[in-house]
Amino acid sequence: MKRIRVFAIASAVALGGVISGCANTPNKLSNEKVSVTTYASAQSEFFPKRRSVGMGETKVRNTGEIETATYPLMGVRSCNTPRTACSVGVVKLVSTTELKGFDAGGATLAISLTYDLGRKQTMSDGFTTVTEEIPADVTSILQGHHVFAKQVYLPFGEMRKVSFEHGVDFVVCVNHADEHNMPTDARCEVDGIQSGTVSHDSLPVL
Repeated sequence: MKRIRVFAIASAVALGGVISGCANTPNKLSNEKVSVTTYASAQSEFFPKRRSVGMGETKVRNTGEIETATYPLMGVRSCNTPRTACSVGVVKLVSTTELKGFDAGGATLAISLTYDLGRKQTMSDGFTTVTEEIPADVTSILQGHHVFAKQVYLPFGEMRKVSFEHGVDFVVCVNHADEHNMPTDARCEVDGIQSGTVSHDSLPVL
């Protein structure tokens, strides 16, 4: 069974920032606001239809604005079919999204994701540091590193995903925003993904 040691200075934290981009779309709607939702999570190790660790964020963006987020460290595992032998690891996922422009039907985002998997990961915002490490006596450790970078046009209200190894997924969705800086409807809400009522398999890939 996996044992995890967590070392933290102060309390656990989800690190994030705000990002923006430059819009040069000719038919950009200057009086409309755009809400951008991002969500990253790992598949539950014990409940196949649910997510375990995850963090989501919804913000109204202006063109020229950039958002960077470091998600909570995620423990993952890979087992043989009878689950008599498993390898484990810790994932650190960082996203950067930039709003490039929008029109009546959707918005263009530049998306960059970095996925690191290994025995030990650390996240810090300069004030708080959190470290998660697999104990040294666990010898079967998962390792990996992947980078995703793409500029995409997203229709309003339609979720898209980027999937990485061992059940780690990033979801993004754009929507209209009202005068109170709130999404105009619930199409980008991620509650269903977190609870398992909406399957990640049903989401189109970027």
